[in-house]
Amino acid sequence: MVIKQVLTASVTVALLSWIGPASADPKGGGSSAKMFESPPEVLRGWYGRAQVAATFNLSDHEAVVGQQDGMALSVGYKVDTETGYEGRAHEWRNRMQVVQGLARTPTLPQFVKSQDALRIESIYLFRATPWFGPYLRAVLSTAVLRGHDIRNSETTYIVKRLDGSTDTRIGRSLALTDMLRPLVLCQSAGPYARAVRTIPLNLETRVGFAGRETLAAKQLAMQDDDATPTIEIKELENQQQAGPDAGLSLWGKLSGERVQY
Repeated sequence: MVIKQVLTASVTVALLSWIGPASADPKGGGSSAKMFESPPEVLRGWYGRAQVAATFNLSDHEAVVGQQDGMALSVGYKVDTETGYEGRAHEWRNRMQVVQGLARTPTLPQFVKSQDALRIESIYLFRATPWFGPYLRAVLSTAVLRGHDIRNSETTYIVKRLDGSTDTRIGRSLALTDMLRPLVLCQSAGPYARAVRTIPLNLETRVGFAGRETLAAKQLAMQDDDATPTIEIKELENQQQAGPDAGLSLWGKLSGERVQY
C-alpha cells in the first residue's frame, strides 16, 4: 500500500512537471518556464564539501533520586562528505556518511558501541530535457566495527543455526557480526522528474526498478524471547530482493544561501 501511494504521488508530480513547461509562455515571459530552466548560477560544475562533528557527554551521579550512582560517558563522531558534478546534460552526486559512538554506564562499566553506520550513495542523472531523464543509483550501507552483545553478568545464549541445530554458550558477551557485515547493496534505475529547480527549493521524484542484496552469511542477530531466562540468537543468511523503487527529494538554500536543507 505504501509503495502504491508513493508511486502514485511520483507519477503525479512527473505529469505536472511535463504539463508545466508546455503551458509556459513560448516567448519566455511566463514564470513557469523560468522554474524549469537551469540558470548558470545554479549549475555548480565539479564540487565537494565535508563536515565533521564530534559528541561528548559526561555525567556522574551520587545519591541522586532516580539516578544510579556512578559515571556515564559517551563519545562519538560524524563525517558527512559530498562530491559530484552538475552540468546541463549530466549530473553525478556522491555522498558518504559515517557515524560512530561509544558509551559506558554505571550498569555496564565498559565501552560498547552505541552508534556504528556507514552509508555511501552514488546517483547519475542524464538530462534528456532540463527537467526529465533517466537515472542510475547505487547505495551501500553497513556497520564498520564488529558487533557484540555485552551483559553485566553471566548469560546463557542459545544460537539457532540455519540447519536447525542449536549452540549453547555461556558468558558475559557474544560476538554477533564481523566488520562491514551485514553489508546491504542496492541498485536502481528508471526515469526521474525535476519538478522544481530553483535555489530556494528543488523537488525531484524518481520511479524505477531496484535490486537489493544483503550479505549476512554466518552473522548473528538477537531474537530474544522475554518469556525465557536465556537469550535467543539466530543465524543470518544472504538475501536477494527485487521490485519497484520510488524516491522523493527536497533540498535548497534559504536566507541568502546561509541556510541549507
